[in-house]
Amino acid sequence: MEAGDSAWNAGASAYYVEPHLRMALALAEATRDTAVLTDLANFFLAFTANLRPLQSVLARQSGNRGPASAPMAGVATDRVIPWLDQRATPPRPTECPLCSAQVFHPATRLMRLIAALPASDRSPQMLQFVQVYLPLLLNEHLLRLGYNHDPNGSSGLVQGWEHGSGNTRLRIVDTDLWLIASAAELLGAARLDPALVPLGSAEPLLRRMVDSGWRLLIRWTTPHPETRDQSGRTVGSLDLFEGDFDAFDDNRLSGYTDSVLPEGRPPRPSVNASWDISHIQRLPVFLRSMWDNRAALGTAGPDSAFLKQTVNQYLYVAFNGRWEAPQFHNFFDGSDGWYRVGYGGRKGWGYPPSLYCDNRDRNRTCLGRWAPAGWGLLAFVNPDLARTGQAILGIAADSTGEGMSLRERVYALGSDQFTWKGIPGTTTSPVLAEIVAEYLSGVKVAGGGGEFCRK
Repeated sequence: MEAGDSAWNAGASAYYVEPHLRMALALAEATRDTAVLTDLANFFLAFTANLRPLQSVLARQSGNRGPASAPMAGVATDRVIPWLDQRATPPRPTECPLCSAQVFHPATRLMRLIAALPASDRSPQMLQFVQVYLPLLLNEHLLRLGYNHDPNGSSGLVQGWEHGSGNTRLRIVDTDLWLIASAAELLGAARLDPALVPLGSAEPLLRRMVDSGWRLLIRWTTPHPETRDQSGRTVGSLDLFEGDFDAFDDNRLSGYTDSVLPEGRPPRPSVNASWDISHIQRLPVFLRSMWDNRAALGTAGPDSAFLKQTVNQYLYVAFNGRWEAPQFHNFFDGSDGWYRVGYGGRKGWGYPPSLYCDNRDRNRTCLGRWAPAGWGLLAFVNPDLARTGQAILGIAADSTGEGMSLRERVYALGSDQFTWKGIPGTTTSPVLAEIVAEYLSGVKVAGGGGEFCRK
């Protein structure tokens, strides 16, 4: 099998689709555009062509050499998104659970937005999407990955979360966040219209997934009561995931904070670092799903204080505090060392500390380019977050001075120059479009409860 066999590597592409789907959902929700929801339903219906029965994926694994891939959960007839494990020779078909969880979360959110519409506003494509995707999302995705189809829930991922919610440290990864948030979205959809989204015997298992995942997450949060806002007022903040990846290879050189690439130097991880500022964008998306569906979740999920304290961490610890030149440290805890030096076997490559990165040098690109993503969904929480978003969008229109210099160094990358259409020689940046849509949704929808077009 060739590495470029796209029919068996759909997971690799699916991983990168989520930000675009997130943008479209946020825009549709903020503008009450049901035509966009129909377009998204059509996308997901077409996407089913990428699914393969688990048994057919396993049948193509024979004859591969290299490290063993992780076991695949499920039964033979379960449909999965195939992914090629490039460590094997030739690349081995298997599944990337993160890729699946990431692309299916927008599908669950779409289902909830459809359930919130008056029945007369639901297009035939929307109804077909719900009919096709509800059993897929419930049985072949969440119950398969969460419980390995055990109707008693005595095996699988969720049971592992529950064992880790005691004294045993069990780190949460982004796959976990996507699964918990997806379960929350389906519970919210069923609350809005139980006839359209009947969960049946799956409902208590979804509820357990949300409850157990949330209990594990909040157990390992770290309060920082000393955090001050830009005016110097003590406001406190809440960090998450501190120390979870200290021993992870990506972080092995994160304790080096100078401009010199630490390739070949002794390991020096930053102690108790949080997630990097790019991957942490999953957190606000997760929190927004939990917040929007809080009426269906009982005691699980964030209250307003939790949201405020988490946003404070982003604004007053990870952010550099300069609205005239907005940039972010490399890690959510505020540390700013090197990240992923030599990632994927690339010599002379790594993400430098924010002061020393430069997207014009392909070996020293800026991790903070992706820092604004996701957080606009929580813009209702703190006016300073909306102000930060405005500052980031403002440099996109700056054709002179410090804003332009920062844009070219930190936010522009390759063909995406982080500019608005109308500046000579440029086109609208897809990253900018995502930020705008998320802030629109955060300002116009979520503060009022997040229920789309309910009449």
